[in-house]
Amino acid sequence: MDLAGVRLRGVCKTFHYDCTGTTVGRGDYVVVQTERGAVLGEVVQRVDSYSPPGEKSPYLRIVRAATADDIRAHQENGRREADAHSFCMKRIEDRALPMKLARTEVLLDRSKAVFYFTADGRIDFRELLSMSRLPPQAQKRLALEAFLFGLHGKD
Repeated sequence: MDLAGVRLRGVCKTFHYDCTGTTVGRGDYVVVQTERGAVLGEVVQRVDSYSPPGEKSPYLRIVRAATADDIRAHQENGRREADAHSFCMKRIEDRALPMKLARTEVLLDRSKAVFYFTADGRIDFRELLSMSRLPPQAQKRLALEAFLFGLHGKD
C-alpha cells in the first residue's frame, strides 16, 4: 500500500490517504473525501510500500488527482470563503454574540459552507442563520462547528 500525506486548506495537520495505483507526488493536488464532503488538498508527503498493522486498511482512498476545473473551483471557493467569513463576522458583531469566528470553509462542490468558531458557552444561532437574510450566493447548506480546546479553570 502507498500513502499520501495530504494537507487541506486552513488545516495544519496532515491527513494520510491510500494512493495505491495513483500517480501523485509531493506538490500535486488531489480530491479527497472527508466527513463533510469532497475537498481539494495538496500532497505534502508520499510513503511507498507501507504495511498497515492488521488486515483491513484504516486509510481512505484518494478520490482522484485534481483536474484544472477542481483547482479553479478551489480558488473560487477561497474567494467565497472570504466573502462568507466577512458576512458572518458582521452578523456576529451586529448581534453582539459572545463567539469568535475562526475560519470558514466552502466544500469543493459548493454544497455546504462550514463556519468554525469558539465560544465559552452555548450560543443561540437561530437569528444568525436565518436563511432569508443570507445573500443569494450563500443560501446553501450551512454547518457550524465548535473548536473545542482544553478546559481551563475559571476563578
